Amino acid sequence: MAEIEIIKRAITYFNKMVQGINPLTGEPVSSDDLIRNESISFCLAYVSLLLNQIIEKEESSASEPFLDKTSDAPKTIADKLEAFEFSETPISINDLVQRIQTLNLGKKLTSQLIIKWLEELSMLIKSEDGGNLSKPYFPTESGKTIGMMAFVNEGKSFVLFDQEAQHFIVDNIPSILSYGNALKENRGKPWLPEDDAKLKALYLKGTKIQVIAAEFRRSAGAIRSRLRHLGLVQ
Repeated sequence: MAEIEIIKRAITYFNKMVQGINPLTGEPVSSDDLIRNESISFCLAYVSLLLNQIIEKEESSASEPFLDKTSDAPKTIADKLEAFEFSETPISINDLVQRIQTLNLGKKLTSQLIIKWLEELSMLIKSEDGGNLSKPYFPTESGKTIGMMAFVNEGKSFVLFDQEAQHFIVDNIPSILSYGNALKENRGKPWLPEDDAKLKALYLKGTKIQVIAAEFRRSAGAIRSRLRHLGLVQ
């Protein structure tokens, strides 16, 4: 089996385990199984994400014509990101995006897209206060482990990114852009009966919203909205 096919098979296994399913039998695991642990589940989802990046990079390289590296070949996104200037002090998401935009990646990258991506990874969580969209986000324990921190100034809360967190975002920009493209592709796309059946089954099985969102390539907000439509949540 080719290496790329082995990686794809591994991703399938990881995604099954994230959903609480034994990848060999296809049966749900017990509630006390190790892969039901939140930290383990997050790690599995993150490894799956990294493996997807490898596939995207390989497939992108395979589709590009051979370029003489000694010539003035056009720079790829990865080449441009090497010039990113990291801040030694923690910076806000807006400052981070402004620094990225100076690299002229040729792709639209917004603060809101990065926030949504981090929320999907359970690294950011919105303040629960009546669903007010103006309410701030806070880093989860997973978010703190990569260097995100909450900062309060004059009664307002901000999320700051230290140098380690900046590296995490910059290293994952290709995945963030792919995530944004997936959201665009499925925005407004009708839900089919089989989609609803699959959504209901995953939710009732206890699958996390972020994992379901990744499965359907839709935002967590879109998943919650559909669950409300189906009468599964308030």
